[in-house]
Amino acid sequence: MKKLVLFTISILLIAATAVSQFAGDLDDSFANAGIATYNFGSSANLTNAKIQPDDQKIVAVGTAFSTTTFGGDLMAVRLMPDGTFDPTFGVDGKVVYHVNQESYGYECHIKSDGKILIVGAAANPNYEFAVMLVRLNSDGSLDDTFGSGGIVQANISNGDDFGYAFIELSNNKIVVAGRIANGLNQGVPMVMRFNENGSVDTTFGVNGVAQITVTNTDNQFRRIAEGPNGSLIACGHYDMGITFEGGINFDILLYKLNQNGTPDVNFGTNGEVKTAISNDQIDDAFDLEILPSGQILVCGYSSGPEYDNDIVLLRYATNGSLDASFDNDGIASYNLTAYDVGLGMTIQEDNKILICGSILNTQTSGLDFIVARILTDGTLDYPFGTYGYTATPVGLQQDDANDIVLQEDGKIVVVGKTMTATNNEIAVARYHAENVVTVQETNASKAYDVFPNPVSSGQSIQIFNAGNQGSIRQIDILDLAGKVIYTGRPNSLIAGAHSTFTLPVSLTGGMYILNIQNDQMHSRAIKLQIQN
Repeated sequence: MKKLVLFTISILLIAATAVSQFAGDLDDSFANAGIATYNFGSSANLTNAKIQPDDQKIVAVGTAFSTTTFGGDLMAVRLMPDGTFDPTFGVDGKVVYHVNQESYGYECHIKSDGKILIVGAAANPNYEFAVMLVRLNSDGSLDDTFGSGGIVQANISNGDDFGYAFIELSNNKIVVAGRIANGLNQGVPMVMRFNENGSVDTTFGVNGVAQITVTNTDNQFRRIAEGPNGSLIACGHYDMGITFEGGINFDILLYKLNQNGTPDVNFGTNGEVKTAISNDQIDDAFDLEILPSGQILVCGYSSGPEYDNDIVLLRYATNGSLDASFDNDGIASYNLTAYDVGLGMTIQEDNKILICGSILNTQTSGLDFIVARILTDGTLDYPFGTYGYTATPVGLQQDDANDIVLQEDGKIVVVGKTMTATNNEIAVARYHAENVVTVQETNASKAYDVFPNPVSSGQSIQIFNAGNQGSIRQIDILDLAGKVIYTGRPNSLIAGAHSTFTLPVSLTGGMYILNIQNDQMHSRAIKLQIQN
């Protein structure tokens, strides 16, 4: 009779300290533990960023408050991929330009020749603002071949005119979205087009400008994108007037124009779509993306009866109607805390949607950076951060993440500001888009045991909680190079907090790392052998 011998293959169950950074975690290889800040001496804010395609340097623009003129100055910075300021740009990676009495930078674009376009607004001595375009050389100096010494100021109305966003077309013409003033000094959402040299393109709209009719004071476009067949789509808000209680009532505004600046009559009502989410409260849009299908994604926020703001994400069909296949009615709302605002958006290669903004820190009562990842059906992507989002306290008071961009390697870059005890400082943060685990084996006692091990692909394993580590949140399978090849969750819980987990059938024979993360975000890694 043969004897059955039971033994433990201890080398396969070596506990390891997993130096783990998960999707939504700050990238601690960037700047100072994932965050770069800079104090310009008073108040500063970054509103937009782009990644230079050739070297992955980060260009961000905004406004720095001047302590000498007590007004805003256009500001741009460039960071190396590791988060340090680029010494080849301006002075130690930073430039500040004082244009007229006051100037603001809102969005930037990296041209194919490396020059940097910036849109914003500048005030004359009477403090009337004009739409401003600035073009910088790649070293941060003003490009004197553009406009007047690198600067264009376009006075469209007799009041304040602001350019908040723009795109550069394939023919190098520049389309700007923002607002101008009408004869009643009401803000009017507008789109205007410039030639490559900075002159107004009078063949677009009416004398270069397309605008809509308004009935109340505060209306504007905050972002613009190019749609199918050269169409233009802008988003912002439309002032619906003062409520019965004396409050502000904005609706989300979407506007589609033809290539020549005329409204697309097949979109909404004469090109306009207004969407009310809350009842007589503020609904506002700050960013949009055009999907390959032609559908339109818009992000922003909606305020409730108690002014508890929620992040909102809307998806529209190509004709401007809400897409009912998205979160049942075309509108997804995320009530995470009493104050959640979406300010910027981008889309990953896998079509997951990233939104940045601000979220209430319930412990400090301040605001933190927020980055949320959302699936294509409008639900939060649970494995990202904590329950689909990550909140980052950059400072101790108010942190606003205004824009979000992706590097070539998929890492997530967010720019904005952080309030210190005395100033607003610019802030740039970088996050992981995927799990990153480096395994360092030790002889420490195991937190988990796995049985059976070795095991066949497609088979179920049992994970025994040997160290009272809390319930299991997520399980990653990595190859020995540290690449995550599968992510899942336990199938079930067994008495004693043990779990079962079914391995994917796609695993080939060999050695893998099983990384187990609990609900306190602690992780342990175990070697797992797959049998052929």
